[in-house]
Amino acid sequence: TRLGIIRNPAKQTLAAAALQQEAGREGFTVRITDCDDSRALLAAFLSLKNQVDFVWCLPDSGLYNSATVKPLLLASFEQRLPIIGFSESFVRAGAALGVYPDYPDIGRRTALVVQKWLAGDAAPAPGAARLRTALNQRVARLLGLHPVLPEEGDQFLVIR
Repeated sequence: TRLGIIRNPAKQTLAAAALQQEAGREGFTVRITDCDDSRALLAAFLSLKNQVDFVWCLPDSGLYNSATVKPLLLASFEQRLPIIGFSESFVRAGAALGVYPDYPDIGRRTALVVQKWLAGDAAPAPGAARLRTALNQRVARLLGLHPVLPEEGDQFLVIR
């Protein structure tokens, strides 16, 4: 129930208080670590050790790149601190879990809005995008996690 969040305050639209409030409604206590430089990412991650149960890495190409992801994932294993990533590829690389937009669904919704607009109809509001979730089962086992898995389906991917 203890969630750590690494965020770049210069690139996030949600204020720290809003993130804490939203997570609190879902039963989590939150510790937010601000990091605005990729060179400080590992230190930001390590500062959450013994403070949280897992760390949610918000999307940020300035922080997460080929030079920073590998050391971050290694630290996750060494410190036994699971990471929630923001893409399927992040999960395949070693994050325990990933939550990310359903890009095909976004494409379908966008196409529908454009078709209606081109036909002269009032374009409907696209609505909230669906999310996909991926679990790296091997990483979860290595970290001592025993998640209850829903059946694998369109919105949930188990990487074995």
